[in-house]
Order: sequence, then C-alpha cells, then structure tokens
Amino acid sequence: MGEAISAWGVDAQVCIAVRQVAALQAVPMLVSWPMVVVNIVYGLALCQVAQHEMDLAACWGEAPSSIPQPPSQRPAPARPSEKRRAQGGETASVPALCPTLDEAVDVDACEAAVLQLGANEQHSDMVARLCTDFKLLAFDPRGCRVAQAALDAARHEVQVELAMELRGHVLEAIDSPHANYCLQKVIEVLPPSAVGFIIEELMGAASRVAKHRYGIRILCRLLEHCPPKQIECLFAEVLREAAALCKERYGHYVALHILEYGSDAQRASVVRALLSDPFDFARHSNGRTLVEASLLRTELQEGRMLLRALVSDANALVSLACSRHGCFIAKALLRLPAAESAKARWILVQASESLEASKHGRRVVAAMATI
Repeated sequence: MGEAISAWGVDAQVCIAVRQVAALQAVPMLVSWPMVVVNIVYGLALCQVAQHEMDLAACWGEAPSSIPQPPSQRPAPARPSEKRRAQGGETASVPALCPTLDEAVDVDACEAAVLQLGANEQHSDMVARLCTDFKLLAFDPRGCRVAQAALDAARHEVQVELAMELRGHVLEAIDSPHANYCLQKVIEVLPPSAVGFIIEELMGAASRVAKHRYGIRILCRLLEHCPPKQIECLFAEVLREAAALCKERYGHYVALHILEYGSDAQRASVVRALLSDPFDFARHSNGRTLVEASLLRTELQEGRMLLRALVSDANALVSLACSRHGCFIAKALLRLPAAESAKARWILVQASESLEASKHGRRVVAAMATI
C-alpha cells in the first residue's frame, strides 16, 4: 500500500506513517479484497491531513501532531482525574471561587481539630487552623462535612468567626453542591442577627436563587429561622414573580415554604398569584400542590376566595376532577370541613356518571365514598 501511495508524490515521512497504518490493518486487507480499496482511500485521506498539518507547522514553527489513528486503534478517552492531573488543576465544574482548592487541604487534620475543639475550645491554634481552611473545606466533597461539624461543635464566638469566612462568597456557595450545606448550617446554628450578610448578598439575585436547585434550600432555611421583618425585602423581591414561581420546578418549593412559614402578607401574595387562573394552576403538576396547600389557609381572605373560585363553575370543576393533577384538588375540596366542602361535593355527586367515564374521575368517586 505504501508503494502505491508513493506514486502520488506524497512526502516520504507521510508514506512511512501510512505504511504503519496499513500494517495495523493487514489482516482485514488479506481477508477481503474490497477492504483494500477502503484502506487505500483511508490512507489517502490520512496523507492529506498529515500534509496539511506539516504546512501549518511550517507556518507557525511547530512540530506536526501525529497522524490520526483508525478508530480501532485510538486510545480510550482520559479519565476526569487524569485530565485534572494533566492540566494541573480542577475541572470546570468546581466553582470559580476556589482556584486555591489545588492547594492540598488536610481534611484529616481539620477533622481531628474539630474533635479536639469539642473537648477543649481554648486551643487558639486549632481555631485559627479551622478558620484558615474553612472556606476550602466548605467547597470540598468531604471537607464540607467537617466544616458543618465545626459549626456544631464550636462556641458562639467561633461559629461567627467561621461563618464570616463565607462572607462575600454566598452566591458561589449556593452554586456548590457541597458549600450550600455549610451555608444552611450557618443559618441554623447562628442567631438571625449574625446571618445578615447572607441576606445582603442575596439581594438583587433573589429571583434567580428562588429557582436554583440549591438556592431554594437557603431561602427555606431563612424562612424557618429569621423573623419576617428581617427577610421582608428579600422575599418581596422573590414574590415579584410569584405566578411563575408557583409553576417552576424548584421555585414552587419556596412558595410552599412561604405558605407554611411566611408572614400573612407573604402568604396572601402567593394565593393572589393562584387566583389569577386557579383552574390552570390546579391542572399543573407543581401548581396543584400550591392550590391544595392554599385551600387549607381559610384564615386568609385570599384562601376563601380561592375556594369560591374553584366551586363557582360546575363544569370547570368536573373537568378538573377528570384531569391527571386536577383530581387531587377535587379530593382536597372533599376533605375540607363540611360547610366548606358541601358545594363541591354536591357538584361532583351530580356529575358521578361523567366522573366514572374518566380514569382520574374514578379516583374522585372512590374518594367520595370514603370521605
């Protein structure tokens, strides 16, 4: 094969490389004559690539790369750990906050320091070490557990000192699958007055954080542990897009938490968003959980309005009961106290025949027999 290609006037170095390729494919060439033609075409293509690389190398003063290998001879892709070692750094998935994670963090030593910290908090060298490494520990898969243990074991003054290591890096911590747990722990163990820096750094990004898979955890912890007045402005920003939040994959969990832990004004904002189109939300996979929870908030005027809206249109309610997610709302209406569920029950009983004809409607009929 090498001699045939040489007739085309190809550079001698290229011919040598092509002969090597032909040698690798000698067996299929002997077995099947049609493969000879395939190998010749493939070899010519390699020659063109090699010549092009030589031209580029001559232009840029670089050595040409090796000739591409046949698929069967190509090396397996490098593992992520090998790529990191070759590049001398972490992969792009590591938050930009932590280029210093390449510096070895002695997690075992920090873990030992935490154990000693619990027994004797007077060792300033241990506290200093933990404070120095806390940020790196928080972003480390194993170190984040050590960082949380340190927050649990330390006295109040040390807890505050450790938490301040995350100041200025709250949004990066939210983006991290590890550091977000440390941020949650800070909110849980420190008094509300000490977590003000977290609230400050979330301002202006609250809408995005409320739809982030890890960000919702931080907002939920703030709702649980901070007084409504302290987080009023933050959640006013979140609730500007309340209607979209109620249907969002992660955001609807924040709305549910507001219904449970928020102030009356914040709860009312969520229910008012549902009142914009109650039947549409009731048919939505995420929205229906909020409609169901809001029906229990009868102490709110908006909650009573939502109930009246759902039973005001008999045909719409029957259609809702026959839908995949709407049947849960119909059953929730039946579980309300007798005075509030009476009209819904009457409408559904009258439509029993239509409900029986529907897969989801039959579930509502079964619920009427047991509730």
